[in-house]
Amino acid sequence: MAIKHLHINIILISIFIISCGGGDKAVTPDAIVPDVAYIPGQHYGDTLGYVDYLAGNTPVIITVSHDGTLTPSSIPDRTYGVTTRDMNAQKVAERFAYHFVQRSGGLFPHVIVSNLHRTKLDPNREVVEAAQGNLGAVQAYNAYHKFIQTAIDTVETYFNSGVLLDLHGHGHDIQRLELGYLLDSNDLDLGNVQINAPTYAEKSSISQITSLSPATFSEVLRGPTSFGGLIVTKSYTYSSAGTGSDVYTFDAVPSTTSSSPGTDPYFTGGYTTSTYAVGEINVIQIEANYDRARDTARAYGALGSAIEEALFDFYREHTGQPIY
Repeated sequence: MAIKHLHINIILISIFIISCGGGDKAVTPDAIVPDVAYIPGQHYGDTLGYVDYLAGNTPVIITVSHDGTLTPSSIPDRTYGVTTRDMNAQKVAERFAYHFVQRSGGLFPHVIVSNLHRTKLDPNREVVEAAQGNLGAVQAYNAYHKFIQTAIDTVETYFNSGVLLDLHGHGHDIQRLELGYLLDSNDLDLGNVQINAPTYAEKSSISQITSLSPATFSEVLRGPTSFGGLIVTKSYTYSSAGTGSDVYTFDAVPSTTSSSPGTDPYFTGGYTTSTYAVGEINVIQIEANYDRARDTARAYGALGSAIEEALFDFYREHTGQPIY
């Protein structure tokens, strides 16, 4: 597989010019109306600041839908659906992006964040439940998904395979990452021979990258070179004088340590996963535990690093190409 273009620096969108008409009467041309040019590393958003988009130039997209804190009075509270905030999921995304930029030598992932509290908007649902009829919430919802589509269009223009990580936080008792691929516990309970049947790869949200990989689907899903299998091998160490070293590691399901959640609570992937896992885009929903993953600055810094390292290895292993 060849990358269509190695990396992009500036995405220039077409500028449309309506020229003046003919005849001997002077005609004033319509104003030039350029579309926005998204510059990698720059932040963009809607007019009210409800959505933030960090433009990227690599095949990686991060979305954070449930860690917003804005509660404008102009948008009424949602009256049904989950309204719990995924505390510090945005911090994980920020640290992921920091490590990504540092290790790549200045390249950027695409990062889309909803700044509205989940009581006002849940962009990881279809629009009726997400915005519940409020015009301002609908506009923010549309902006959030427009930025995701902008990122996807860019990735598909320049790369043959992209990965979207949808970051969340869970409150389940077992302190591990839950990786959602649109496969439920019954699917994951299957042995490797059974789950390697084409039906399950096609059902999953990583079918495109599986089609590129020399590995079997079970290996891409939960083997040593799977995303989860790689995360459980990563660690991040903080050292300070007088307190010694503090080493962070992370467990995950599915992975080499837990092939299936069995009867334990588990998130399989939501609206973002099912909507955007098409074409050249592969989506993994990450539901992060709280303890030693999202509870402190050290924790979400370590988790951001582990996810970034694992994604780099996962992409290279299964596409044959480096992200950077």
